[in-house]
Amino acid sequence: MIARRARGAVAPAVGTWLLLLTACRPVAAPPPTLPTDAISAAVEAHRQRQRLVGLGVGVVHEGRVAYLGGFGHADREAGELFDPQVSRVRWASISKSLTGSVAARLWERGELDLDASVSTLVPSFQPPAELFRGDEGRTPLPSPPRPTLRQLLNHTAGVQGYGDGAVDPTPDEDELHDPAVNTGFAWALERWMKSPLVREPGAEFLYTTMGFNLAGAAIGAAVAQDGEAPDAAFLRAVDEALRGSGAEGIQPD
Repeated sequence: MIARRARGAVAPAVGTWLLLLTACRPVAAPPPTLPTDAISAAVEAHRQRQRLVGLGVGVVHEGRVAYLGGFGHADREAGELFDPQVSRVRWASISKSLTGSVAARLWERGELDLDASVSTLVPSFQPPAELFRGDEGRTPLPSPPRPTLRQLLNHTAGVQGYGDGAVDPTPDEDELHDPAVNTGFAWALERWMKSPLVREPGAEFLYTTMGFNLAGAAIGAAVAQDGEAPDAAFLRAVDEALRGSGAEGIQPD
């Protein structure tokens, strides 16, 4: 999701191989059968081959974190080594898995209707009665499509991605770095929410980051308290879902 860059952000090309390793609690010694030396050697070889600045790796064995390893640097210029217990990494599209988990948790508690029209939760999402099909042009529809939150979460809403829609959804660099503009992630949705869908809702699977950004805003709108912005409400729901997990230290990416 698009949000403010955290202060002290990790240098580019830092990777992670385990969901939300930052702020994990210390773990017990790995099982004797776990080949930790081989894991470390393989990871370091991968890091060097890919020319990564830093890398964090975790292995889950029989339901618990059995291995955590840090390789390279969290901040190369400052000489700060990568520590999987401390170093922050970008969670990028792992946020989609977390968004789905938050939605399921809220649905189980009766606080979220997965089959609600997204336009009822985010009224500015008003795709017109047509589809955009790239070089094939635009195809009229009998009525404006109204995908559901469930369809957003399973990538069948027909929402565009980065390069297949009628408009470029990527904000300008000056907007991204302007705290007066970039106040979370919902602000960037306005760039494309009134443009046509690229598939009819429910017709087919089409992976889309834009759809999950919108899903986050819709979830936030559903649980927002008085005067609370949808993106702020969504991040509050994330914090609540992670409470007690050992991964409470994550921040917006």
